Amino acid sequence: MAPGSEPVRLALLALALLSGCAGIRKPSPALDNARALFEAHRYGDVVSLLSDSELRTLRAKELPRGYELLGQSQERVGQAQAALRTYQSGVAQYPKDINLLTHLGNLLHTGELDEQARPFYERILKLSPANAAAHLGLAETEYRLGFLERSADHYAATIKEWKDQPKLWLDYAQVLSDRRKYGEAFDAAGKAAALSDTAAARALRAEILWKLDRRPEAFAELDAAQKLESSRIDFAQRRALWALEAGEFERANAAAVLVLNMKADDPLGLWVRGASLLRRGRSAEARRDLERAAAQKTAPFVAATAQRLLESLR
Repeated sequence: MAPGSEPVRLALLALALLSGCAGIRKPSPALDNARALFEAHRYGDVVSLLSDSELRTLRAKELPRGYELLGQSQERVGQAQAALRTYQSGVAQYPKDINLLTHLGNLLHTGELDEQARPFYERILKLSPANAAAHLGLAETEYRLGFLERSADHYAATIKEWKDQPKLWLDYAQVLSDRRKYGEAFDAAGKAAALSDTAAARALRAEILWKLDRRPEAFAELDAAQKLESSRIDFAQRRALWALEAGEFERANAAAVLVLNMKADDPLGLWVRGASLLRRGRSAEARRDLERAAAQKTAPFVAATAQRLLESLR
């Protein structure tokens, strides 16, 4: 090494380090402030802070997060159209930003614009094939659009990543049941119930058991659902209908009485009680219930069915 070269090298190194440090800028104060306001649930303040002019002050690496914070805040203050424009602007500039793509897809999906949401979820999966949020978005989207097999596939992919979510297992079970994959559906509903023993999980298991013609088990599961949510009139209505269909007229009558205790003029409860009374030879009592059911305007199908039964008594 030439004499005097070491001090020069050290000086140059120090200069380079200083230059490098100067290039490592702190995050924009606007972005930091926006994050703090968002975390404090002050969404209106975030919207006010991140104006167009303020967004233009953010560096390229910060701007996607600025769009994300602004869009999320706009959603939370009920400005869905503004949020849509924000996410669209962000995605147009950063087409591979998974967060922005997810927010845009979810917003469209929430607004039931599923055909428009689908391409954004698909774009995410090209970038990140195992992305659970995108698979879930597509699972729900395809289900709404009537593509049950695709929906089931995406639910299965979602569950690989999020195994401990009972709602996912329950929704997956519903799709499988709609596809008439009753054995698989029952197992999936069982996983949901094992994670969280809810009335919804029990009721779906009951529905699947009924379709499998396992009627005593179906009634038992429906009874368990009713115990978990005693105020659910739809569970009582289902029990009444099933009992009538099974020819168990005493049980149908008892179930209809429970329905009518919850809602005195419930058309379905009146119709089931009337039909069950009629089949037990109590035509005068049956006629009164059927006339009341036929007069109900809130359930035209039940009213019409009750009217036809009344006409058969003449």
